[in-house]
Amino acid sequence: MSGDATSHPESHDSNPTDPGGARIGLVLGAGGSAGGAFTRGCFTALEDTTGFQPSMATQLLGTSIGAYISARIPDGAPATPTVLAALLDRAAIPAPPSSRDRVLTTIRSLIGRSICFAKPPGREDPRQWVEAVDPTSMTRVVSARCRAGTRRVVPIKDSPTAELDIAASGAVPIGAKPVILDGAGHIDGAVLSVTNADLIDLDSIDLLIVIAPLVSTGDGGSLLSRAGRRQLHCELAGAAKHGVPTIVLAPPGSEYEHRQNKERHQAFAESMVRSGDFSW
Repeated sequence: MSGDATSHPESHDSNPTDPGGARIGLVLGAGGSAGGAFTRGCFTALEDTTGFQPSMATQLLGTSIGAYISARIPDGAPATPTVLAALLDRAAIPAPPSSRDRVLTTIRSLIGRSICFAKPPGREDPRQWVEAVDPTSMTRVVSARCRAGTRRVVPIKDSPTAELDIAASGAVPIGAKPVILDGAGHIDGAVLSVTNADLIDLDSIDLLIVIAPLVSTGDGGSLLSRAGRRQLHCELAGAAKHGVPTIVLAPPGSEYEHRQNKERHQAFAESMVRSGDFSW
């Protein structure tokens, strides 16, 4: 990583030689079916280049399509010291957010809360998009409360409402109906943040991986993807302050424009991760 991040991740108190030290947080962001393709490409290349598998994550958080994917990830053994060391070689300490990042994120948050209050009606039942759920998955999923404009963050393991929790996280406004949970309507968590990366407990990880299909890097992209980049900078302020090595995988603006070509998008993600060229 380079650009907006420093290149030396050793300031965080991690120990790759300690078998108990492979504590990895994994955030899977929103992005629809194209985002799912990008995420799968990242998974493939991360495993091939570092040995990391999603089931090695000790914290797992999903929003929208990220919730659907994370719900299928089984709880597995933590990463070995070798895998952690390979990931640390590719990580960097995030740069602190700028004043402009903070201002634009505040505006983005106000727009998100306005959408929650408006509660745009949809016709589709988002439960139809929920595929098989792994009963051992340790993921937490994020949805947005209608009217209140706040986040609902819940673990799905042993939850009697797991299917609804996941469906709510991907209930895209206008297209899908809100999902009723705790007596209130809930919609796609991406309305408030396309990653919600600030919800990771930084004190209990040695490294953070964020896969953010709706965040674009460099020039180009959409208004939403550029706003997502600003917001992600703010969400990683804690990682910057405490020196948590972080890997952010997001498409550059030039590729973001082709994201609906899912085969291309997945292949690009694989190539990007293999090359190590994923500065943001």
